Amino acid sequence: MENFTLTVNGITNMTNLKASEKLVMIHLYTLKNLGIEVSNVETSSRQLSYTRQGYAKILKRLIGMGYVSQIKRGSYSLTETKIY
Repeated sequence: MENFTLTVNGITNMTNLKASEKLVMIHLYTLKNLGIEVSNVETSSRQLSYTRQGYAKILKRLIGMGYVSQIKRGSYSLTETKIY
């Protein structure tokens, strides 16, 4: 993934996202930078100290905005968007 720092700075400057949504987007981009394309709700929510229901609710809002797509039940992936 190119320009990871630039992407994180782009996410933090997005005014249309709430703080929790920014945190989840940064987490998903970090996973993608590590080579993990699909995020599991149970594992990722534990890593961020969220409940599964709260994490899934944030993901549903991000799906509505078009930043995240659902691969299968409980697994989500980033859509290919240019943040910066």
